[in-house]
Amino acid sequence: MDTNSRIVKPEKQKLDGGEEIEGGSKSFGYLPEELIKYILSLLPTEDLIKTSVLCKKWEYLWTSFSKFSFVQGSSDDNRSSFLKAVDRALILRDADIEQFSLSFTVKKGDASRVSSWTSGLVWRNVEKLSLALDGARSTFSLAPCLFTCATLRDLELYIPSKLKVPATVCFPCLRRLSLNSVVFTDDY
Repeated sequence: MDTNSRIVKPEKQKLDGGEEIEGGSKSFGYLPEELIKYILSLLPTEDLIKTSVLCKKWEYLWTSFSKFSFVQGSSDDNRSSFLKAVDRALILRDADIEQFSLSFTVKKGDASRVSSWTSGLVWRNVEKLSLALDGARSTFSLAPCLFTCATLRDLELYIPSKLKVPATVCFPCLRRLSLNSVVFTDDY
């Protein structure tokens, strides 16, 4: 081994709290915002929302995204946090939502919650909506305003139960409609 060679240790810096870290970067918070947004866009929506606790700068960063996808896991253990995440996304997002996808097992008492979610999506000018609502046992109805949504371009419904549709249905901008396992309750 060459006696002139030496091992170079990375430079250490101190964080605000006096702790030393290796390398020149303190945290993700110092990355350019566009790069942070790109990295966050790769996360599932529930994880994206959870990033709000990582640093003050990111607390509401996830609300700037316009595409949301929620898929309920197979375990009932996380059901409550799943429902809260969907609620939070619709409550805190005050701008338009371009795309919203929801796959979830409906249980007793969830119909009104789903109806209020769809109403909130219409209010936020949703353009692409995909709902996969499994487990609904009886007649199911979505918010009536969904069936007259002026901004909806793409609607995909998977509702393996009877779907109650209002008498008036008008989708002026709809380009794509996909109905899977949907049974209508009447002649409308």
